[in-house]
Amino acid sequence: MINKNYMIDLCNQIFKDMGRYPTGKVTPLEDINGCLSIITLKITNKIISINQPYIFPYIGYFQLLQASDTFIIYDDVNFIKQGWVQRNRVAHKEEPILFTIPLSKPSQNNLINETLIHESYAHWKQKFQKSLTHCYGQTNSEVHNLVDSILISCKPGDSIDKLCRNALYQIKDYLQADWTIVDSSSVYNNSNLKGPDRIIDICQQEQATHYVNAIGGIELYNPENFKSKNINLQFIKKGCLSNNLSILDSLFRFQPCEIRAFLDDYQLIEADKCPE
Repeated sequence: MINKNYMIDLCNQIFKDMGRYPTGKVTPLEDINGCLSIITLKITNKIISINQPYIFPYIGYFQLLQASDTFIIYDDVNFIKQGWVQRNRVAHKEEPILFTIPLSKPSQNNLINETLIHESYAHWKQKFQKSLTHCYGQTNSEVHNLVDSILISCKPGDSIDKLCRNALYQIKDYLQADWTIVDSSSVYNNSNLKGPDRIIDICQQEQATHYVNAIGGIELYNPENFKSKNINLQFIKKGCLSNNLSILDSLFRFQPCEIRAFLDDYQLIEADKCPE
């Protein structure tokens, strides 16, 4: 006979993984059938999210990875000069400091995966590593080594999305996370589509039941367009760690187990329940 308390604990963890109850605390379920129905829901749902590649993005980006069964790197869309593909922020004495990876003739007429790292990258890399030491000290050698491993994985002439992708994979290994990551350019063959039409097509190709987006993108999508294709549109809201600094700030300040807890501290909000 299946132990009821075991089933309730399992459902609590499932709720937490789904982001509905970030603390993992839910009202105890009254019967095993309720538990089984939730387990079935978790198994039959497929959640995906899609985002451009960013270098060392903020923790909300990683919460999207955590919330998704499949995370798609949107690498074959146009580069945005004032976006966050090649830049982010760390902190020195609580003050944000912007860093920017040098690119070779970046243009919004080019795709992200066509945008290349500049020949001055080696010099920039040395300055950046010194800057990190200045901001966070030398004590966390493991994270300094992680950053060094990421930065040396690319060279001038490589695409910026390659560096962003390498960073995601190495941070994934460092955190011992279980993320499935796919490049949009390598699978879906739908670059002729634009905007929400392309997002929905990727959802359909993935047989996704849910599409999760950062909450800052509420105005970009009409929930009815997704609902008509049997896709549930949701938005992710960060929890207690609310700063928008690069993940590097958290990597230097916290242990991997603490960061994994931050990654589970989010809420998924149905599109029709989001504030206007």
